[in-house]
Amino acid sequence: MTALRILAITSSPRRGGNSETMLDAVVEGARAAGAEVEKVALRDVAVQSCMNCGGCDRTGRCVLRDGGTELNERIRAADRLILATPIFFGSMCAQLKTLIDRGQPFWVEKYVLKSQPEPRPVERRGLLVACGGFARGEKFLASAEAIARVYLLCLDMRCAGSVFQPGADAKGAILAQPQVLDRCRAAGAELAGP
Repeated sequence: MTALRILAITSSPRRGGNSETMLDAVVEGARAAGAEVEKVALRDVAVQSCMNCGGCDRTGRCVLRDGGTELNERIRAADRLILATPIFFGSMCAQLKTLIDRGQPFWVEKYVLKSQPEPRPVERRGLLVACGGFARGEKFLASAEAIARVYLLCLDMRCAGSVFQPGADAKGAILAQPQVLDRCRAAGAELAGP
């Protein structure tokens, strides 16, 4: 049996930040469960903003040629997707939102061109991993979660939920919460399951 292909995307502009540390624990759990995981840091990928030009309306492919175009093809090929973000001003960071906005071709394929996805041997699923500085920040997850759910729907992926930790602001703060990292490993193992 072929291993599941999971694409893990960290969107924090801060290298080694709390959301990326949480993502690394999710990846660890998924790999321990036998999945093949590729991690991508958006800060290292040049992704232009969607221009709302309508260029994808006929083909389902973006007219821009940059790292976002190439990353969309990797997303298209993945069996599972993990999106990690810090919560900025009550939602996901701009880097992740920019990538999601560049997912317009996925929406066009599904709802305008009505393309049928190729059958897959496994159900496609996605997971959101997020953290924020507010001690009682659960309400700040709602916006990011709603955006992620719509994006996953366009990708024909079922949302497998989210792992969120409020009260993690200073770099490395999440390391003082090993129970959170255990939750992340468990979520990764579950995501890698059938």
